[in-house]
Amino acid sequence: MKTRPKDHGPLRQAKKIIVAVVGTTLLLLGVVMMVTPGPGIPAILGGLAILGTEFIWARRLLKKAKQKLGSAGKMMKDAVSGGKAAEAKPEATPISSASATPASQTSPAPQAMPPTSEPDRLPTAPRGQ
Repeated sequence: MKTRPKDHGPLRQAKKIIVAVVGTTLLLLGVVMMVTPGPGIPAILGGLAILGTEFIWARRLLKKAKQKLGSAGKMMKDAVSGGKAAEAKPEATPISSASATPASQTSPAPQAMPPTSEPDRLPTAPRGQ
């Protein structure tokens, strides 16, 4: 049985160049978006994912970035929950009609302004004086 050698023809080289250009562009845009408004981290990960289809170094870097983001996400989750991420949340108790706020303590509904016959205008200074 013959084994087919890897195709290193011009089509393969063109694909590698296109992947390199698109992946690098997205990666650089992600770096720029880290200091300007925009989704910097997802763009960087997307650029690395595209580059990872052709380059092993990008695949390794993407794997490390995912691990770092996963541990950072866990740390943030723990910090937000006060370090009690493993604790169960207390069950919510249903509100009965007896414990509802009485009508006398609720704020009244806002009243609509009556329509006016004149349009709203700002006062103007007299001219020619």
